[in-house]
Amino acid sequence: MTHQSTAAPLAVGPARGLMPEGRAELLWTVQRTLRAHTSLAPRTFEELGLAYDQDRLLVAVTERGDLGGWLLCVRHADGVTQELAGLYVRPGFRGSGTARLLIAAALPGARTSLVLTTRQRFARHLVRHAGFRRCGPRDLVSAQWRGMLADRLRPARLGALISAGPAAGRPALLRHDRPAESEPCPGCLRPVHDGRAFTARDAAFGTGASSRYAACPHCGHLRQVSTGTDVQDVLCEPASPFTAGAMDSATVERLVYRPRARWLARHGVLSPGSRVLDVGCGTGGFLAHLAVRHGVRGTGVEADPVLAARARARGLAVHQADFTRFETDLRYDVVTLFHLLEHCPDPEAVLWRASSLLAPSGALCVEVPVVGGLAGRLYGAHWFPLLPPFHRHIPSRASLAETLRRACPDGRVDASRPIYLPGEYAVSAALLFEPLLPHPHQRRRLGPAAAAVGSVAALTAAGLSLPLEAASAVLHRVVPLAGHHRMLVRTAGDR
Repeated sequence: MTHQSTAAPLAVGPARGLMPEGRAELLWTVQRTLRAHTSLAPRTFEELGLAYDQDRLLVAVTERGDLGGWLLCVRHADGVTQELAGLYVRPGFRGSGTARLLIAAALPGARTSLVLTTRQRFARHLVRHAGFRRCGPRDLVSAQWRGMLADRLRPARLGALISAGPAAGRPALLRHDRPAESEPCPGCLRPVHDGRAFTARDAAFGTGASSRYAACPHCGHLRQVSTGTDVQDVLCEPASPFTAGAMDSATVERLVYRPRARWLARHGVLSPGSRVLDVGCGTGGFLAHLAVRHGVRGTGVEADPVLAARARARGLAVHQADFTRFETDLRYDVVTLFHLLEHCPDPEAVLWRASSLLAPSGALCVEVPVVGGLAGRLYGAHWFPLLPPFHRHIPSRASLAETLRRACPDGRVDASRPIYLPGEYAVSAALLFEPLLPHPHQRRRLGPAAAAVGSVAALTAAGLSLPLEAASAVLHRVVPLAGHHRMLVRTAGDR
């Protein structure tokens, strides 16, 4: 990117493009400047060389090739945040707009740009003329999680600031969010952008992969707007031995499968002759429960080949397929979508396909995590059902109802109720200490002392959350505490 100024004929852009011949001399100049100024963070020559090669070192040069100033950008692991970590304008170029040009060239490089400075005059200039805003305590905490403060306040620089005393000034944290283009919310279809977005990191599966989520201001629907990595590049989450084993456990059958089947039977959609299609059936635990307890021989669809093979090995009729491309001439009395929609890039397309497979007077049952519950509000980005980067959509009750109305235009909501799944609070609380926990299915290099401390802290946090678990178990139907919801839609009899 190149900018021109009438006050100073400067070209501004990546140093690799504007100063390819003077790489070594430029890097030594930048490093010496960083060491000489306590308001800037010192860098090694290798770090600066990497920034040069990645076009994160921006320079302002004259037509003759004279260096007027430079700006160093540091990208963070969430993939959407950068820190403007070092800005320097040479004395002869000050007052010519060089700093403004460098900052303008850096801002399009990331959705969010952060600045930590002890120069209050510079901070006021960024707020008044560059669109930055001062960050409050919440932004300060999130910046610490991103590593920004740890990156800027290195021991060498911190020692220099302490030595400088009050003359160093009080640190100011500033933030600039680049506006995003509006796009329709998947729930209510009204335009929304990701200005209210936050970043969450995978703690449950130990991959560390991050995702950015944005909430619709109209209906509350939470959608994934970006992810730092491809889900397929981290861990095939459903096929992990730990998850597959949990699906087949007696505890899950007692606490999850049995209540689901009883609920369907209570609403008159489940009988020995019912044709049931369980979409996203995993290892087939729910289908096996239906066969043993209710005499129903259902059919399943599962996208993951490992889980589908495991279900077929149990003698269940399970197809390995992407449900949106699943072809069949059969029509079903009941189609169930238990905790599937949150994984899908287009939940409405899945609901349309499910609705098209229903027989006259058929029933579509959907169960998903929903925003607005107490655990989600309490734990935020560490809320376990968020499960980044694998969950792409977390609807609200309103957006779920609206999407079902569009996907099943001839259906009516026959039942709708909040669902309490045990462990939502305890697991979320324990995951706060995930970096110190030995992981159940990923090998960790943790010393005995760290693992012991992490385990004790996690168990203590989980224990302290038990009163919330008990309150949700008792009151979730009358107080908005539950983090999950189930809806049953019945179609017309003359389809």
